[in-house]
Amino acid sequence: MKKENKFKHKIVKQTQKIGEIEMTYFRINPWKSFEQAQRRFNEFAGEIEKGAVFEYGGFSPRADIVEDNKNYYLVLELPGMAKEDVKISVSEDRLLTVKGEKKPTDSREAKSVLRTERMFGEFSRAFSMPDNLDLEHIAAKFENGVLQLVMPKIEPPQPKEIEISID
Repeated sequence: MKKENKFKHKIVKQTQKIGEIEMTYFRINPWKSFEQAQRRFNEFAGEIEKGAVFEYGGFSPRADIVEDNKNYYLVLELPGMAKEDVKISVSEDRLLTVKGEKKPTDSREAKSVLRTERMFGEFSRAFSMPDNLDLEHIAAKFENGVLQLVMPKIEPPQPKEIEISID
């Protein structure tokens, strides 16, 4: 069975004759694989950060995020909830948070529960928003237990460059 070299090093074989002694040595850069692994990890971490989602609570509404040329759209399913039970905010760090509480619709004190599959309780969902999102013009609509956010896109801010003069 042939063992495959997972580390794709560039190995250079050289032979050098010094007097009557012939020496063979190999030059290898073992750090090349580490550099490639680090680059891949950074790319992977960057992708995770772009779509970072944070949540807590017993009830966790499911969300869809889609986009077109002009907007991002966030849709959350909040069945059995009223819009008064939901709070939406955006922090300066571009973290969009949807919080709320899904309360039981019936009184269970005097009844024996035979089966329960519905979830109740407080929830918080947070989504890391991209730089090209216009935070000032996010529109929200709540209808039939579905929260829809329309978030317009803008040109992302360009990095500021300051020229330094040399004396």
